[in-house]
Parts: sequence; structure tokens; C-alpha cells
Amino acid sequence: MTDGRGGDPKTIGSAAKAAKFGRRDFERAVLDDLPLGRIGTDAEAAAVALFLLSDDASYVTGSQYAVDGGLVMQ
Repeated sequence: MTDGRGGDPKTIGSAAKAAKFGRRDFERAVLDDLPLGRIGTDAEAAAVALFLLSDDASYVTGSQYAVDGGLVMQ
């Protein structure tokens, strides 16, 4: 899963990031740049991955899904 540019999804607030940076520090670092105004969750990122692995995505090819709270659209 990438952020639409091939990198790590920086707008997803995983437990590992919260432990490394502290939840508040992580939120302050990215919140102002997010059009949706909140940090995404691991579950939201996983939902996209599960969709792409499901039969519902059987006709999806060559697409990128930016799970980034609208950051890529700015």
C-alpha cells in the first residue's frame, strides 16, 4: 500500500508511529495538510487492501488508490 506516489502512507496513524513519535506529535506533523482533517486508521488502509484482494475488484487493473485523506489531491 502506498500513498499514491510509491511511498509509505504517511497519513495513517499506526500504533508503531504513535509509539515512535507520540500520537500528538504525529498528528501535529500532518494534520494541517490533510483536507479530511484527521489521521487515517490502520483499518481504513486495510479495507482498501482487502477490497483489492476480493472478487469485487476482479475488473480493477493498473490502478492506484491513495489512502491519504486527500493529501494527493492538493
